[in-house]
Amino acid sequence: MNNIQLHSLKGGITIKAIRDSILDFKLNENDSIILNSWNFDDIVIEYRETYQESISVPFFLLRILIKEDNEKIVPLNKIGINNPGDNNAIPTPFVNVPDVVIGVDGEPITN
Repeated sequence: MNNIQLHSLKGGITIKAIRDSILDFKLNENDSIILNSWNFDDIVIEYRETYQESISVPFFLLRILIKEDNEKIVPLNKIGINNPGDNNAIPTPFVNVPDVVIGVDGEPITN
Protein backbone atom coordinates (compact mmCIF):
# COMPACT_ATOMS: atom_id res chain seq x y z
CA MET A 1 0.00 0.00 0.00
CA ASN A 2 1.33 3.43 -0.93
CA ASN A 3 1.53 6.17 1.68
CA ILE A 4 1.26 9.83 0.76
CA GLN A 5 2.09 12.88 2.87
CA LEU A 6 0.32 16.07 1.79
CA HIS A 7 2.20 19.39 1.99
CA SER A 8 1.62 23.00 1.02
CA LEU A 9 4.50 24.91 -0.58
CA LYS A 10 5.33 28.54 0.13
CA GLY A 11 4.77 30.63 -2.96
CA GLY A 12 2.78 27.95 -4.77
CA ILE A 13 3.72 24.98 -6.89
CA THR A 14 6.69 25.85 -9.09
CA ILE A 15 9.71 23.94 -10.29
CA LYS A 16 11.88 25.83 -7.78
CA ALA A 17 9.44 25.11 -4.91
CA ILE A 18 9.42 21.41 -5.78
CA ARG A 19 13.23 21.41 -5.96
CA ASP A 20 13.42 23.08 -2.55
CA SER A 21 10.97 20.54 -1.12
CA ILE A 22 13.05 17.64 -2.41
CA LEU A 23 16.04 19.06 -0.55
CA ASP A 24 14.10 20.09 2.59
CA PHE A 25 12.41 16.70 2.99
CA LYS A 26 15.64 14.88 2.08
CA LEU A 27 13.89 12.75 -0.54
CA ASN A 28 15.75 9.99 -2.32
CA GLU A 29 15.23 8.12 -5.57
CA ASN A 30 12.80 5.71 -3.87
CA ASP A 31 10.41 8.60 -3.18
CA SER A 32 8.17 10.44 -5.62
CA ILE A 33 6.17 13.64 -5.70
CA ILE A 34 2.58 13.58 -6.90
CA LEU A 35 0.84 16.69 -8.18
CA ASN A 36 -2.80 17.50 -8.76
CA SER A 37 -3.52 17.43 -12.52
CA TRP A 38 -3.93 21.23 -12.68
CA ASN A 39 -0.64 21.82 -10.86
CA PHE A 40 1.15 19.27 -13.03
CA ASP A 41 -0.08 21.13 -16.13
CA ASP A 42 1.25 24.37 -14.63
CA ILE A 43 4.67 22.74 -14.16
CA VAL A 44 4.66 21.53 -17.78
CA ILE A 45 3.90 25.07 -18.98
CA GLU A 46 6.51 26.62 -16.68
CA TYR A 47 9.12 24.14 -17.93
CA ARG A 48 8.28 24.89 -21.58
CA GLU A 49 8.40 28.66 -21.03
CA THR A 50 11.68 28.46 -19.08
CA TYR A 51 13.62 25.97 -21.18
CA GLN A 52 11.93 26.46 -24.59
CA GLU A 53 11.35 22.72 -24.92
CA SER A 54 8.80 20.12 -23.91
CA ILE A 55 9.09 18.36 -20.59
CA SER A 56 10.33 14.78 -20.74
CA VAL A 57 7.93 12.12 -19.52
CA PRO A 58 8.49 10.62 -17.05
CA PHE A 59 9.70 13.85 -15.43
CA PHE A 60 12.51 13.61 -12.88
CA LEU A 61 13.85 16.49 -10.79
CA LEU A 62 17.00 15.78 -8.77
CA ARG A 63 16.40 12.06 -9.46
CA ILE A 64 12.90 12.22 -7.90
CA LEU A 65 9.94 11.18 -10.04
CA ILE A 66 7.37 14.00 -10.38
CA LYS A 67 4.08 12.58 -11.55
CA GLU A 68 0.49 13.57 -12.16
CA ASP A 69 -2.17 12.38 -9.72
CA ASN A 70 -4.59 10.35 -11.84
CA GLU A 71 -6.41 9.00 -8.78
CA LYS A 72 -7.49 12.46 -7.53
CA ILE A 73 -5.87 12.03 -4.10
CA VAL A 74 -3.77 15.21 -3.99
CA PRO A 75 -5.75 18.45 -3.61
CA LEU A 76 -5.09 21.49 -5.77
CA ASN A 77 -2.04 23.52 -4.65
CA LYS A 78 -0.59 20.76 -2.47
CA ILE A 79 2.04 18.16 -3.21
CA GLY A 80 1.89 14.53 -2.26
CA ILE A 81 5.11 12.88 -1.20
CA ASN A 82 5.06 9.15 -1.73
CA ASN A 83 7.61 7.70 0.65
CA PRO A 84 7.26 3.91 0.66
CA GLY A 85 9.10 3.55 3.97
CA ASP A 86 7.08 6.15 5.92
CA ASN A 87 4.64 4.61 8.38
CA ASN A 88 3.29 8.01 9.51
CA ALA A 89 1.84 8.95 6.12
CA ILE A 90 -1.80 8.69 5.15
CA PRO A 91 -2.73 5.41 3.46
CA THR A 92 -4.07 6.45 0.06
CA PRO A 93 -7.41 4.59 0.22
CA PHE A 94 -8.37 6.70 3.26
CA VAL A 95 -7.52 10.13 1.91
CA ASN A 96 -10.76 12.07 1.50
CA VAL A 97 -10.38 14.99 -0.86
CA PRO A 98 -13.44 17.00 -1.88
CA ASP A 99 -13.94 17.76 -5.57
CA VAL A 100 -12.55 21.09 -6.64
CA VAL A 101 -14.49 23.22 -9.10
CA ILE A 102 -12.33 25.49 -11.24
CA GLY A 103 -13.77 28.79 -12.45
CA VAL A 104 -13.21 30.37 -15.86
CA ASP A 105 -10.33 32.39 -14.38
CA GLY A 106 -8.52 29.15 -13.45
CA GLU A 107 -9.04 29.66 -9.72
CA PRO A 108 -10.87 27.16 -7.50
CA ILE A 109 -14.41 28.09 -6.55
CA THR A 110 -15.15 27.73 -2.84
CA ASN A 111 -18.60 27.51 -1.32
